[in-house]
Amino acid sequence: MVSKKPRVFYSLGVSFVIFLVVLFSLHKIPVPREQNGVLYDIQRLHDNRSNVNQSSKFSLFEDVKIKTPSQIEKLQGQANSADIGATRNLYEFGFDIPNIALCPDLGTSLKLLILILSAPSHMDKRMAIRQTWAGFARRKDIQLSFFLGRTTSDLTSKIEEESSVFGDIIAGRFIDTYRNLTLKTTSIMEWIDHYCPKVKYILKTDDDMFINVPKLLGFVASHQDSKRTFFGKLAKSWGALRDFKSKYYVSPEQFAPSHYPDFVTGPAYLFTSDIVRESYVEALRAKFMPLEDVFITGLVAQVINVTHVHSPEFYNWDKKVGACEMKHYISVGASGTQGMFDLYKKLLDSPFTCG
Repeated sequence: MVSKKPRVFYSLGVSFVIFLVVLFSLHKIPVPREQNGVLYDIQRLHDNRSNVNQSSKFSLFEDVKIKTPSQIEKLQGQANSADIGATRNLYEFGFDIPNIALCPDLGTSLKLLILILSAPSHMDKRMAIRQTWAGFARRKDIQLSFFLGRTTSDLTSKIEEESSVFGDIIAGRFIDTYRNLTLKTTSIMEWIDHYCPKVKYILKTDDDMFINVPKLLGFVASHQDSKRTFFGKLAKSWGALRDFKSKYYVSPEQFAPSHYPDFVTGPAYLFTSDIVRESYVEALRAKFMPLEDVFITGLVAQVINVTHVHSPEFYNWDKKVGACEMKHYISVGASGTQGMFDLYKKLLDSPFTCG
């Protein structure tokens, strides 16, 4: 009787060779998103991390001690005033809801990506945006999404249901609190870098802002040749607040100087995609501080040499405006959901009221 062991070993050897060929192909051959979203997701993450590690300038993953999710959440909860070192010490990579289909072909055909920072509990604000100014963004060359973090289990199930209904939610892996907005914006940079790097412009805004999309598109068209730029309401020589009771408090351990570098204020700002990779890498390397606009558009932008352009069209505060005035602004603060609908009506009325 002839032993079957050689045949078994032969089969195992062939299977191993096939496995190696498939693994090699995954690294070399692009995987279309529409064919296999999971493989595409893995490949994007691998390709981007490989590109980062190949450059000494972006030696992001050197000496990184991997932490468990519970360790990271504990650190995130301590991010109020303590000096916790580099942002990467409390950053968890990846997304609970990646929603990579929001950016077809890595953003090649997109003129504008609008990412709205929203708290998990703000379902009414998200719905108000969908029913008002987001309607102007329903075009093939624009994509819009709400960016959330982690929350309680009861609310998580509601967010998952909301995501399945509307398909416009991305959720990062951070505790969604005001003091963690820096992690939220860093997560935005990670998402764009991995899934939408070829989009030209990105608007980052908050869910209490009304965005005049037609005015924004005109602004983008008039700055289409811009590179390495943040556009918005420029803040110059703003002092660091040391009052512990203030929501804008920053401890001397987190930021020692008395004044911040120039930055654009956070309620709404526009930037070119050519700064995303460097912003993401430097944000993780830089010392954490909780004010996301100061951190990303000020401290990080200063290190990677990004230009700021003051644009008065970004008003960024609550303001009682008439229909004729509204058409001149890109971003205005909305007082609650009713304020969102009021501003929407004024924008719709402006062609008839103002000529």
